[in-house]
Amino acid sequence: MSDSTAPFHTFAPIRTDLAGPLADALEAANGGDGSEDKTTADDGVLIALWEEDEEMRQTLLDEGCDLSGGRASCKHSDSMLLLVAISTTDLRGNRLRPFDDGRTRDRLGRFPWGDANPLTYFRAYASNPDKKTGGESNDSTTDCLGLVEALDTRLSEENRGHDRFSAGGYGTIYGWLDHEEVRILERLLAKGAYKVSADEPLDGGVADVARNLTMVLRAAQKDGAGIIHFSH
Repeated sequence: MSDSTAPFHTFAPIRTDLAGPLADALEAANGGDGSEDKTTADDGVLIALWEEDEEMRQTLLDEGCDLSGGRASCKHSDSMLLLVAISTTDLRGNRLRPFDDGRTRDRLGRFPWGDANPLTYFRAYASNPDKKTGGESNDSTTDCLGLVEALDTRLSEENRGHDRFSAGGYGTIYGWLDHEEVRILERLLAKGAYKVSADEPLDGGVADVARNLTMVLRAAQKDGAGIIHFSH
């Protein structure tokens, strides 16, 4: 895949409390796994979230999306609706933008390997440095690879049972981390709590992904935000 056609991967700050509940509510409103059988569809959770969350409600109304009557009343795809709704602001009310120091965004945006996804590369050639468990960990405070995987696959078709988040017209959403997960992963990456495979094809590639992702996570942590991974 050439650089001109590869999707651009973005890591954007989000509200830390909304991604999971809204994703679940959208799924419930569509009957769960996206099957043709809509008899199990239930707008109740989505409407309740709409009524309870003033910030989300105003954000979506500003985009012409009114969910007071249920999911069918908003024409946006699930992926677009989710991305818009969970965007967050600073203390002055300005919409937070993805971290960009002139280099980091581009380095993560189109990684020069495979599908251009930096997390695909990291997951392929890094592991947790725990010899007792073969590089796997059930402890969320030490599971560097588990958190990277969540950021890369939490909203995937494989994990959710449908592709409404991963195949929207706007782009593909891969996964998210809440603020606490952002804090933990930033700490693990910063201290090098991962092991690089001896057959890594790009010299320093894993370290480069870790370095740039750490900067993005640090910015989100400072803003009290979670983070979402999408491409377009």
